[in-house]
Amino acid sequence: MTQHSEKPLKQMVDEYYQRIELSPEQLKCLQAMQVPAQSVARESWSGRQQFKQYGGWLFGCCALLLLAVQLWWPHIASGPYPKAHEIAAEVAYNHFNRRPLETRGSSFPTLSGYFTQLQFEPVLSSLLAGEVFQGARYCSLSSIRAAQFRVEDVNGEEQTWYQVDYQPEVFGPLPDIGRGDAPVVAYGKGLPVKIWVEKGMLFALTQNPDNYRKAVEQ
Repeated sequence: MTQHSEKPLKQMVDEYYQRIELSPEQLKCLQAMQVPAQSVARESWSGRQQFKQYGGWLFGCCALLLLAVQLWWPHIASGPYPKAHEIAAEVAYNHFNRRPLETRGSSFPTLSGYFTQLQFEPVLSSLLAGEVFQGARYCSLSSIRAAQFRVEDVNGEEQTWYQVDYQPEVFGPLPDIGRGDAPVVAYGKGLPVKIWVEKGMLFALTQNPDNYRKAVEQ
């Protein structure tokens, strides 16, 4: 029985690859395949670099845009009267957290005579229609001392009526009914507040939500 000597594995592998020969056509084909592969690799690396470069720039732009929207949205939502919602919020807060009246009465001249420490003379507005006065007290609006009246509307519900010296640099532009503007209604804590300027005074009057909604739908 003849024994065949076993060749080392390394020698067998070397002999196998030595027997493989590529024809000129096969060599050209292999070289042609290497060029696109290298090109794709370079383009992929370049694309990743551009993404890193422009991705950071795009993220920064999006962050600035979001910040701008957050800062300017209240002004956009309020239209031409950017301070209306701030005024309504303060009036609504004091309406829901009523403090005791300092003077009582159903006559506006009598109640207005109580305010001797204001920098203006309280006046009656032409937009009040059928409200019955109950009393008044000192208050403030945007840190400016104001007169606050408590009135009863035509449905017998208590409403809060503010008046304060109108200062455009503090309250911003507001509709002046003396020039033919219509009052603006802004919401504070879900409560509609009618705001207008008349006779150089700023007025704010709370509204019953249901009654105001019905009036708008009519």
